[in-house]
Amino acid sequence: MLVEKYIKALPDNEKILIINGYEKFSKDGFIGDEPIRLHAQALMEQMGDRGSHVILWMNQLAFECFRYFAHQHIRKNDQASEAGRSDT
Repeated sequence: MLVEKYIKALPDNEKILIINGYEKFSKDGFIGDEPIRLHAQALMEQMGDRGSHVILWMNQLAFECFRYFAHQHIRKNDQASEAGRSDT
């Protein structure tokens, strides 16, 4: 729940940077000081988590960003479907 709230509070362009960083990490197998790593480290500090690996938090952040945009897309499609039905 904390990660979900953290992601919802970020502007959409920052969520996109997190997704792009995740894709880069998935492709290359490593990542520097990309926004996804910096957000993961900030969240770890906020949680007082010194035992987990940053990659676990990066995965969770990316998942929540994907989830956020998926829900947004579904809502738009539902609204479009509803508008289409009311036109007939």
